[in-house]
Amino acid sequence: MNRRSKGRALGVRSTEVVVTDLDRSIDFYTGILGLNLRLDERRYNWVELGPDEDMGLIALSEYRGEGRKPGGSTGLVLIVEDLNSFYKNALKDGVVFTSPPGRRPWRGVVAKVLDPDENEITLLDSKKVSPWMMGA
Repeated sequence: MNRRSKGRALGVRSTEVVVTDLDRSIDFYTGILGLNLRLDERRYNWVELGPDEDMGLIALSEYRGEGRKPGGSTGLVLIVEDLNSFYKNALKDGVVFTSPPGRRPWRGVVAKVLDPDENEITLLDSKKVSPWMMGA
């Protein structure tokens, strides 16, 4: 029997991003990035945002003096429907980019954006992505 046949990981349910102000961050992740607020447990210092499915969610927790601090690379890569349009609109809203949309050697188009706590998020244009990256 293959030891990996039972108890294997089935996918990523969520990943945590530490922030300093949940309300401000919810506004950014819903208003700017367009994610849905899926679970609101602010009383427990936890909210989850993402698509209308149970995997691939982003969990925000507020920094309260212990554990991970906000800021730096999150490792998050979000697929955006039209990255150039998103970029232009987000700039008008005062969103800070560490890297504007640009083509990478593997032919994808990528930008990097900062949330209000300077957590860096990579954005990937869905129209310029290889089929293998979209799970095809």
